[in-house]
Amino acid sequence: MEVLTLSFTTFLKFCASTPRGKISAFRTFQTPGGYDFYKVLKKLAAGLAAKQISLAEAKDQIAEIKQLPERKHTLNAIERFHAWLADKHVEFATPPKRTFSSPSGLIKIRLEPELAFKNAEGTISVLYIWNLDRPELSTDLAGQGLRLLMDKVIGEHFEFGLLDLRKSKVIGDEALSAASDARLQANIAIAEQTWKDLNTPNLSIEDTLTHIAALKLPPAPPVA
Repeated sequence: MEVLTLSFTTFLKFCASTPRGKISAFRTFQTPGGYDFYKVLKKLAAGLAAKQISLAEAKDQIAEIKQLPERKHTLNAIERFHAWLADKHVEFATPPKRTFSSPSGLIKIRLEPELAFKNAEGTISVLYIWNLDRPELSTDLAGQGLRLLMDKVIGEHFEFGLLDLRKSKVIGDEALSAASDARLQANIAIAEQTWKDLNTPNLSIEDTLTHIAALKLPPAPPVA
């Protein structure tokens, strides 16, 4: 069976989906192809943070994007990112990159944060950019993402956060709860089961929904 490789953001979108939504999301990976809508945004944000390009140069590159929705989305995001970055006096560092592999090896998740900054004490703040309207980056979803990063990118000199560009806010350790790891592990198991079922002949959606329910995703913690 072919291994399914996901981006960090795609995996969190999967975690936030309903059981039927999870199945639908993974079905799209059974057809070759696909396009990374956020590729230019990630590249330009890293360039701005490292002071390798100016905002004007970033806008020139955005103007070359052919698809209007992607062009508008990327421009709005880069302007918000530039405004957020303006008062940050930190040294850019190279973000760590890792690949998470699920217990069965069926699911791999690319952990490729766009940003890393070194403070005066030598601690490196590693940030992933979140710029989606839906799903909203809830505390629960951020907690699962942060737990995945913390478990895989090991090092006392790292601290992790998710930069929600929609709110110009970094979500960090405060998103972690006792449920974060349990919900993350359950969603990893559900991802494995869903992908396995979709590649098993003669299984219906109802069969997969039954298998997902049996894995018992713990409830999300109450919103404070």
